[in-house]
Formats: sequence, C-alpha cells, structure tokens
Amino acid sequence: MVAVGECGLDFYRADKVQDYKRQKKLFWNQVKFALACDKPIMIHARDAYEELLEILESAKREYGARLRGNAHFFTGNAAIAKRFFDIGFTISFTGVITFTKDYDEVIKAAPLDMIMSETDAPYVTPVPYRGKRNEPSFVKEVVKSMAEIRGEDEERLYDRLVRLMGNSKTLTGELAIYEIGYLILPSIPEDRLSDVVGAIGKVIAKEGGVEINAEAPFKWPLAYPMSKTIGASRYVLTDAYLGWIKFEVDRAKAPVIKAGVEKIEQVLRFLLVKAPRETTFTFAKAKAAAIQTFPMELPEDAVKENVIN
Repeated sequence: MVAVGECGLDFYRADKVQDYKRQKKLFWNQVKFALACDKPIMIHARDAYEELLEILESAKREYGARLRGNAHFFTGNAAIAKRFFDIGFTISFTGVITFTKDYDEVIKAAPLDMIMSETDAPYVTPVPYRGKRNEPSFVKEVVKSMAEIRGEDEERLYDRLVRLMGNSKTLTGELAIYEIGYLILPSIPEDRLSDVVGAIGKVIAKEGGVEINAEAPFKWPLAYPMSKTIGASRYVLTDAYLGWIKFEVDRAKAPVIKAGVEKIEQVLRFLLVKAPRETTFTFAKAKAAAIQTFPMELPEDAVKENVIN
C-alpha cells in the first residue's frame, strides 16, 4: 500500500448541513487509518476545501510530519493552495488547465516542488484530445500547459516533475528537505563562484536531489579564523563567501552528498542539516540587520588570505 485514498469531503451533490457530520466522522477515521499505517493521504475535495482544511490543519497540529499527502484534482484558489502547502501537502492539476485559465495564477505562484500533474482519466480529457476518452499518457499535455503558464522550459519542468511525482518517496516520507550552508574560499574570483556552487549542485543532483531554493554566495568576515589545507599549503582565512542551497532528496542519500561536498577543495566549511520547506532566513537579511545594528568598518586584512607553507 502506497497511500490511503481518495478520501475527503464532497458536498457537490450532498446537503452540507445534513451530511457534514457524517462525512467528517468518516474522513477522520480515514485520516487516523493513514496515520496508523504511516501512509500519505490522497485527498478528494469538492465544494469542501474550507471544511476539509480545518480537519487537516487540526490533525497537523496534533500529529506533525506524520500527516502528509496530496490534494488530487485541485480546483481551489491561491489562498487554499497555500494552506495545503503550509501543512506539507502537495496539490495536483489535471487536463482542465489546458482549456481554462482559472488556475493560472495558482500554478504560477506555487513552489515547483509542491505541485504535480495528473489526468483523472477517463475524465476531463486535455486539449488537443477533447471529445476522446482520457488516457494516462495524455498527462504530457498537462505538463506542457504547466510549463507555458509558468514560463518555463517544458523539458526542464517535465524532468523535475518526474523526479517528484514518479517517485512515490515524495509522499511516503522517504524524502526529506535539507539545507547545505557553505563557505567558499575568498581567493576564488567572483566570476568563478558559480563554478563552485555548480559543483555542489552536481553532487546533490547526482543523488537525485531536487533544488527548492538557494542564496547566491557573498563575501563576509568570519567570526574566527579558519584554516584549510590544500596540497602542501595551509591557508588561514578571516573571511569567506557564504551561501546555501535547500533541496529535497532521499534520506539515505544525505551521507553520500555530505561525502561528495567534502571533496570539493574550494569549499572551506559546510553544514548539512534538515530544514523546513519554507525559507524564512537568508544570509542577506542577517547581513543587513547586522550592519544596521552594529555599523562597522572592516580592517584591511579582514579580506586577505594568509598562506602558511
């Protein structure tokens, strides 16, 4: 068993006043079953997002990361989508987006790692197959529309969605979000920093990691001198380039990524930790706050590199 569902609330034909208590009780039982089995939930909601999210948000407060899942055939607005994202649920879009613009703004604003594509076959056949029976293979038209709406390259989007959707680990909890904060040697020319960051990214991608967010490196004084030995030389440093990358990857691959980054000579230090999906801290914000709170002039030797042979 990969997941529990579809399950949820549906008031499209039912009388909400008369049927809410019954549906709520049944849905709660399904949520508890999913939690007991440690499986994600595939959500069905029709004319019921508000009531359903109240239940899921309450369950999230009680059960935390154990509660996870996907909102199938999403037809809500941006505010509803954000509430799903806030509790760690993804949302998926069908062929409907190929013939209506009702969900364009949601698709544009949604984090790429939180959206999926589907067909809901045999229904809602996408353009250009309208009038025919829907087929799972038509999902490529959904991805094509998502790329057009987001203004992204179709092949790149397809590749990233396949990594996230085709791998059931996204929902089953085998994937985790990590953040790697790194220090790059200050002697690296600024026009070569992207090469070092790219090398870190390649280590992550090689193990199937998908980047969620990142902050470009910038130079900043270190709290204390650090050393790095390269070949026969030992470097004592008082500043470095700071940056970070947030990504999602199979938990088992984290040690492999750590070992790979350790081999990159231009990296002075780094820290690999589990992280929340939403980014609230950046070095740039911290730098601005520090400068505002503690105005200072850097000594001339603060940006120099000392070499001890």
